[in-house]
Amino acid sequence: LEHVDALTALNRNVPLSAKLRAIHEQLRHQLDFIDRIAVSTYDPLHGEITRRYLAGRGMAFLSTEELIRRMGGALPRPAVRAEGAWIDGRWRPAEGGMQWGRRNPSRWDESLGEVGEASDALIESAVVGAARNQPAWAALGAEGRAAHLRLFAQALENRQAALTQAMITEIGKPLRDAEAEVARAVELIHGAIELFGTPRPWPIHGKNVCSRRAPVGVVAAVTPFNHPVSIAVGKLAPALALGNAVVWKPSLAATMTTRLVVEALAEAEVPQGLVAVVFGDGRTAQRLAGQPEVTAVTVTASIAAGRQMAMLCGDALKPLQAELGGNNAVVVMGEVDIARVAREIALSAFSFAGQRCTAGRRILVERSSYARLVDALAAATEALPVGEPVEDSTVVGPLVSKEQQEAVARAVAGARRAGARVVCGGEVPKEFTHGCWYAPTIVTDAAPASALFREELFGPVAVVHPVTDIEEALELVNAVDHGLVATLYSGDEAVQRRFIAEVRAGVVKLNCPPAGVHADAPFGGWKASGLGPPEHGVWDEEFYTRAQALYGFAPVPEEAQDLVGQTRSLPG
Repeated sequence: LEHVDALTALNRNVPLSAKLRAIHEQLRHQLDFIDRIAVSTYDPLHGEITRRYLAGRGMAFLSTEELIRRMGGALPRPAVRAEGAWIDGRWRPAEGGMQWGRRNPSRWDESLGEVGEASDALIESAVVGAARNQPAWAALGAEGRAAHLRLFAQALENRQAALTQAMITEIGKPLRDAEAEVARAVELIHGAIELFGTPRPWPIHGKNVCSRRAPVGVVAAVTPFNHPVSIAVGKLAPALALGNAVVWKPSLAATMTTRLVVEALAEAEVPQGLVAVVFGDGRTAQRLAGQPEVTAVTVTASIAAGRQMAMLCGDALKPLQAELGGNNAVVVMGEVDIARVAREIALSAFSFAGQRCTAGRRILVERSSYARLVDALAAATEALPVGEPVEDSTVVGPLVSKEQQEAVARAVAGARRAGARVVCGGEVPKEFTHGCWYAPTIVTDAAPASALFREELFGPVAVVHPVTDIEEALELVNAVDHGLVATLYSGDEAVQRRFIAEVRAGVVKLNCPPAGVHADAPFGGWKASGLGPPEHGVWDEEFYTRAQALYGFAPVPEEAQDLVGQTRSLPG
């Protein structure tokens, strides 16, 4: 546009050609479009779509660094670049890009250092290295891979104290929860070994017709902050047991924990390069998933992040497994032990500051029991120990960050303005202003159409709402986008049967706490809470392997199955 304007100035008395006038007008129109509409976006996918649209219409995109350089300046550079990736058995510094400061949620003024953004070159190197090592790992056979996984489990157990302390420090996870998470991760490894750690014969379907399952190849694994060990291991263990390589994009909030898991993998002598780590945000996850040699993507994230990843994977026709959180309902109908139910709901909703995807968030209570349940739940909630995560007695620790604390406070304030009543909590505890705590909060009189009722807040807030009967309860349970966990407390068998038949959730519970799932049971949401096969147990092989039909192959004698290993008796 500047060139066209300059040409116009130099040739004031010379009419512009029709073509040049058209170009001038088009550029003016596009510049006006940018001024009015394409200002900024927090959505990486929308940003990329906009960038491609404008790039095809004459727009150039420059980084801030390049713009400053062209103007004769330079961005300040830190003396030492933070680590951005773990590739081929060593940590690599970030090559430019973003750097994020990390803080202790229990002592927000305490810096935990910085983590860098993996560049495109580092991401490509990680994926290429994983792809290079995957065939030899698959050829090792089920028992050979299981031997490394046993060492991995032992290495994690050896680091239980260090892993626990890392989770306490960087995400504020209470001591008991952090210890339990390490044990859960070890359990998941042993479960994968039990299911996939021995050769199995190919199923025979007819004369000279059989089938097998083969590894998908290189898996991109994207994990959240709240369970940085168990969710990561829940993806790593079955993926490796079934012969795949993994490139892992962990949460920025859990880099200390990530390092310890990586140390355990190295101690288990998992081949260098087979598993790689790249640090970054949602854009990094999308750049990783978009690598040509990544053949499947597993992600635990929000609905918004899952939709972005689904569009990317759909465009590339890559399998996707997505667990996308839950706005979970608990229904209380008929005569139940109100005190016991209230204690179980309170613990589910508020332990670890409500930062679990299985936490109970919407409590729907039959009107005849509503007042008693609200009172009992308030008493049970106020009895929960709020404290420092390092203390063994603490149940409710801090939220992961000031940003999340402020988001919870805004949501509760908005509900109050809309007419909701805060029964207890609703503030930052006065003795914990040095960190990211928010008091466990019970809200009543929130409309079912309100954001607090319909959206997952991921904090220590529960909404209690009265219902007339099971029909109204089911309508409200199913009225939100999520469909992860639905819980019913009722002694009425007819109500139980109807609940199971009509509720739209991947995990259904009867007369037991909403939080917590079995390591061998399928874990995956319905509706917007999940996409692709569920996680854990025998269901893992649906995602981490592909079925292949074989014609013209004679059955292998049973006594020879162990000898042929991966050639005739692949796991899965």
